[in-house]
Amino acid sequence: MAEKLVISLDGASQLEYDRSHELAESQLEALAKMDLEMNKGITLAGDRYEEPNALQRAHFTALHLIRAVKESNESRAVMMLTYLAVRIPDLRQVRIVSKDEIYDYQFVFDRDFVPESTMTFTPIDLLRPKEGSDGSGGIH
Repeated sequence: MAEKLVISLDGASQLEYDRSHELAESQLEALAKMDLEMNKGITLAGDRYEEPNALQRAHFTALHLIRAVKESNESRAVMMLTYLAVRIPDLRQVRIVSKDEIYDYQFVFDRDFVPESTMTFTPIDLLRPKEGSDGSGGIH
């Protein structure tokens, strides 16, 4: 079991769940209610699943998680995060990528989240001395 589950959006951590903390009874009951609702069947990408398996439930929950993140509905996002963390214990990341208001996601089971970093490169032409310069930077 992975210790943490991280939800990232465009490379930045949005939510983290630490599996070392125990859930309150009310939280466990809320997860059970979610399962009871999904037992009635779910729809994913236009397909109906009358008896969804754990992975189908995870995808369904991830879609609701994305909606909650988009709408800044933190309590709903935390509930979806908790469901994924408890029901899919080997899940380490849900990577969400947005482009032009379209959101895609990926489950990551094999590596922990590492924040993305950007590097800025200076074009090589800007590093060369200008014509007529001796390259000494004005020191003679």
